[in-house]
Amino acid sequence: MASNPRTVVCFGDSNTFGYHGGAQKNCERMAYKDRWTTKLQQHLGDGVVVIPEGLNGRTTVLDDPHNWGCHGLTDTSTGANGRRYLTPMLNSHKPIDLVVLALGCNDLKTRFGLSPGEISKGCNLLIQDIKNSNCGPNNGAPRIVLMSPPAVRLTALMEDFGPQRAERSLATIEKYKALAEEEGLSGFVSLASVPMSDDGLHYDEMGAALVGALVSETVSMALGLGLVEDAWIGGSSQAVALREEAMLCHIQSNCMDGHASKKSRTAW
Repeated sequence: MASNPRTVVCFGDSNTFGYHGGAQKNCERMAYKDRWTTKLQQHLGDGVVVIPEGLNGRTTVLDDPHNWGCHGLTDTSTGANGRRYLTPMLNSHKPIDLVVLALGCNDLKTRFGLSPGEISKGCNLLIQDIKNSNCGPNNGAPRIVLMSPPAVRLTALMEDFGPQRAERSLATIEKYKALAEEEGLSGFVSLASVPMSDDGLHYDEMGAALVGALVSETVSMALGLGLVEDAWIGGSSQAVALREEAMLCHIQSNCMDGHASKKSRTAW
C-alpha cells in the first residue's frame, strides 16, 4: 500500500453492495473477490483505496417504506434515501479524492412515479451536495464520476419497474450523460451495454468484472493516472466494445473537466 494513497468512494445501491442476481442466488451477496468494487481496486492498484458504500434498495433522494425482505429495510425505514446518508458518509471517509456516484436505478420503480428527467434532478441534488462539501483534499470537494443506472431488461422478476422499464432506463442513461456534461463532472460511465444476470437488473460475475474494468479506466483518467493497462487483458468482444465506449466517455470527460492531466489527454 502506498504511504499516501488516493481515496475513491463508490456510493451506490444493490449492485455496489454486491447483490447477486443469478437465478439460484436469491438474496445472496456476491463473493468479495467477484464484486465490481473489488475488481476496481485490483485494477487501480495500491496507490488507490476503494471504499464500497452500497445498500440494497437505495435511491437518490426518496424514502421507500416498501423496501423489505432481503434488503434488510422494514416498513417506514428511511435508510433507502441516499441523500439522508450522503453527508455523514462523506465526512466519515474524508479526505476523499473521488466519488463514484452510482444511484438512480431504484428510482425507476413505478411506485415512485418519476420520469427519467425527474430521476436525473434527484441525482443532481446529490452532485450538488458533494460539490458543496469540504470532504475532498485540502477541504475542497471530491471529484465525481457519474455512473448510469443499468439498462433494465424485461423479466418477470423486475415487475416493480413497470412494462416500460427497458425504455425508461435507457432514457435515464441519456439524461445522466447530459447531466455529467452540464455539471462538468470528472467522468461518466454508461452501463447501457453491460450484460445483466437472469433477473434483468443485477450483475453476475461476468457483468461485475466488466463494470470494474470500465470504471477503472474512467477513475484512473479522472485522477490523472493514465490508462489502466491490464484492465481488459483477455477480454471478450463485448469487453472490447465496452472499452471503445469508455474511450469516448474519457475523451468527453477531458473536455468537461479541467482536472484531466496531460498524461490522460495523450493516453489515447
